[in-house]
Order: sequence, then structure tokens, then C-alpha cells
Amino acid sequence: MAKVNWIKGSIEPSKSGEYYIIIEAQNDLCDYKKGDIEIDSDWYDKESNQFDTIGKNNKTWKIIAWANILLPDIPKDLQSRVKSYMGKCIQ
Repeated sequence: MAKVNWIKGSIEPSKSGEYYIIIEAQNDLCDYKKGDIEIDSDWYDKESNQFDTIGKNNKTWKIIAWANILLPDIPKDLQSRVKSYMGKCIQ
């Protein structure tokens, strides 16, 4: 497994983008019990200062931590030919 730098959930990301998130169930819900943890990814919108999936005032889930998405390296022999990387244009 890759090692990421987890940042406390009370600190918001500085820009919009996709992040890894760790969320904690705040009460029992379906197969989840209060205190259960889920690790996934989610889009953070800087304009609204919230993650899309759980929003800002979600009473069911709490963001424990978030981290930048780790992107794979590009093989050296292909770097000069790559025009798009993970959905973003490269100049």
C-alpha cells in the first residue's frame, strides 16, 4: 500500500479536487454502526467548502481526515508524448 499524508478533517483542502477521505459513522445506518470507518475518495469544492458526498452539516458522517490523491508516475520513454494525464491536458 502507498503511504499518504493524512490531514485532520477539521482542516479544509486549499483547492477544489479529488481527495482520499476517511469518514466515521455518527450513528447506526444500514450495515454501519456508530464509529465504523469508511475510506474512499470524494470531490472537494472550494467554492462551497465541502465534500460532495457528505456536505458540510452531515449528521450521519464526519470527516476524520483527507489526503491528496496519489498519481502514478509516467514512464520516461512516454513522457514527451503524453497530452492528457488523468483527465487533465498537459502542455
